[in-house]
Amino acid sequence: MTNTLETNYFLTAATLLSAFKRTDNEEQWCLATHEDDELTDFIRDLHDGELPNDWRYDTIHWIISAIASEPLERDDDWSDIPFEYADNQVDMMTSSIFQWYANYSGRYSYVQDNLEDGITHNSNDAFDQLKLGQFRAIQEMTSTILFKLNLI
Repeated sequence: MTNTLETNYFLTAATLLSAFKRTDNEEQWCLATHEDDELTDFIRDLHDGELPNDWRYDTIHWIISAIASEPLERDDDWSDIPFEYADNQVDMMTSSIFQWYANYSGRYSYVQDNLEDGITHNSNDAFDQLKLGQFRAIQEMTSTILFKLNLI
């Protein structure tokens, strides 16, 4: 019988961050291990039905890094963090936001969800709607990560 120590990647943001490494060409983030089913399933859930892709991994890594560097404690109010992080990370360049949708056309569902929820930011401008869709994706990913880390 072999005793192995399993890492609880969801103990803190720093332990979750340790589950990531750079790809061989050092350009993107990926999971350092695929031996932890809970971790793999969690990252898959954060991809929201998409195949693994660089934007998701980069955004997930950025969110976890930001959480790890926050001076807040578990009993502090983290409720505004998903909004703040999404506001900081949403693409502002037209070409970038269009490329984000072009990479996975299913991402347009975020815009549709916003419209159904009445979230239009008082604008009928298509570019604003697309930015709000990406904002929603980042906000949902941040909330999911904070919940998994028992911070909200």
